[in-house]
This record gives sequence, structure tokens and C-alpha cells, in this order.
Amino acid sequence: MKNLIIPSLLLVLGLTSCEDPVDIEIDNGISQIAIDGFINNLDTPQVIYLKYTKEFFDGAGQNPVLDAVVKVVDSEGKVYNFIDADNNGEYSWSDSILVHENLTYNLEISHGDELYTSEEKANPVPVIDSLISGLIEGGFGGNEPTEGAFQVEMISTDIAGREDYYWIKTFRNDTLDSTPGGINVSFDGGGSGSDGVLFIPPIRIFGINNFGRPYTTGEKVEVQIHSINMNTYLFFIQVSNQLNNSGLFAVPTSNVRTNIESSSQEISKIGIGMFSVSMVSKSIINL
Repeated sequence: MKNLIIPSLLLVLGLTSCEDPVDIEIDNGISQIAIDGFINNLDTPQVIYLKYTKEFFDGAGQNPVLDAVVKVVDSEGKVYNFIDADNNGEYSWSDSILVHENLTYNLEISHGDELYTSEEKANPVPVIDSLISGLIEGGFGGNEPTEGAFQVEMISTDIAGREDYYWIKTFRNDTLDSTPGGINVSFDGGGSGSDGVLFIPPIRIFGINNFGRPYTTGEKVEVQIHSINMNTYLFFIQVSNQLNNSGLFAVPTSNVRTNIESSSQEISKIGIGMFSVSMVSKSIINL
């Protein structure tokens, strides 16, 4: 008899407790300068974004950091001054190709009395031999693909004899896949023991295809390999883990790593974000 009564009481108590409102006070936190400085050797404007962080539940956009002095200095002594022409916190350089292989680049940002710095090297990048496409033969997750659904495969081999880190970016009809599932990074060809090999399938196939929305005839697919440093690789791994942190084994969120050095030790004046320098190879296929 007791075995029947106790679960019933627990059920009633559980249902009652669900109806009680709970007010949780959350600290608004401190606004800091966030630096988004990804530059590369492509012949396109190079932009370093400076914004202030905002409260988690604040629906407004981030405020720009204005009146900063932003420059990049390479290991040969050449200085690249980035200008915020539109006064919106987007500091750009477009006079010439900026990044060159094997040079080291130092970021220097002055704002008020504070100085923010970082240093990264432009590592070599493997060529993309080709992009190949084919009809998807079987469905994923129990769903059969529609007729004319394509998948794309990247044929490229990791540079042998060194530790390399890569960020593979995929564009569908000139639009970057910026979803959490679109974060595709690789250590060598795909992890320990993959030096000098063809990129493994999770990188060269699954990382550049969204099988919930397959490619179709008439679409253009562009794949880029960006050579990155270990700092940036670990940054993306942590970002991906945070964005996909759910389910039974979810862990508490934590601050994402940064490679920005700040002249001040006051929390409100410490800069966060990432400075990254890349060589880029790319390939395009029209389906």
C-alpha cells in the first residue's frame, strides 16, 4: 500500500512546485571591448571589428568602439593602418594584399589610455585539388533525399611534416554557412596521426554539406581552407562546444578563450576576442 501512495504524493508535489514562480537575479556584468580581427591574403577589404560586449538578455545590437587607432605591423616592418571610414566600429584596410606566407603579424589597438595587442603567423595552406559532386544515394536520419539532391566533396591533402590547423569555410551561392554546424576546423588532416594525408570524411564531406538541405542543380558552392594557428583552432573548438552544449551531459558555459593582451588588468578594460592571420586556398563548383 505504501508503495502506491508515495509515488502519488511525489507526483502531486512535483506538479505543485512547477506552478511556483521563481525570480532569479542575474548580474548584468561588465561591458568590455570585443575584437574580431580575422585577416587573410585574399584581395578583398580586410576588416577588424571593434564592439562593446552587452548584457546577455539585451536585445539591442552591440555598440561600436569609436576613435580607436588600429594598425597591423608585419615582421618586415610594414605598417597597415586600419580606418573606420563609416564611424561604425569597422576598421578596414583595402589598399593592397595584406597577408603573406610565413610573415608574423602584430595587432596594435590604442583606445584612450589602453593598448591591446596580439601576434600571429601566416602559415602555409594546402591547395584544394578539386571539388567533386554526386547525387546523394541514401537518406540521413531516416529521410530519403529528394530527387536531384547533391553532395560535394573537397579533395585536398594536409601539408606533411608539420603541425597544421585549418578552418574550412563553405559558401552556398556566395552566402557563408555561419550556423553552429558550419564550424569546420581540422588539426592536420583530421586529428592525431593524420599528418600529410587526405582530409578525413568528417572534414572533406560532412563538414561542407548540410544533408538536411542538400545542394541542388544550379547552385554554386565555394570552399575555402584558411590556415590558422592553434589559438584560433582551440577558439573555434570551444565556440562549437558552447553552441552545441545541450542534452543530458551539458556542462556550464564558460568564457571563450582569447589571444588579446591588454595593458590594463582592470576587468572593465581588458579586451576579449580573437586575432587571426590566414593564408587561403579556395575552389568553386557549379552544380
